[in-house]
Amino acid sequence: MHKSLFTVGACLLLCACAIDGTPRERGEAVDVPERFQVLDAASNAPRAMDPGPACENPLIDPRDGTRLTLVRASGGLGDYEPAAARYGLAADELLRVDCVTGAPVGRVTR
Repeated sequence: MHKSLFTVGACLLLCACAIDGTPRERGEAVDVPERFQVLDAASNAPRAMDPGPACENPLIDPRDGTRLTLVRASGGLGDYEPAAARYGLAADELLRVDCVTGAPVGRVTR
């Protein structure tokens, strides 16, 4: 009886950790540019990211103009959703970008 209660408790704890809402890194993205750019609202033209930890929005892939929208940001990293399926992302994934450099970091859970 005690073993089964322990097993149930351990399973509940593992499940809670798995769905705690913390994004999980899932690996490298594919076919990403070396650096993303920012779509400047005033000029509607791409520009380099401003230095600093703030995540800008929206980003643009300078190779083809794919637009990425910021979903969340923390610690100088932004998780972005591309306007179209790109970069090897699954439906439940976002693209993590370094907000200082504009460099892609990898795929993360939504």
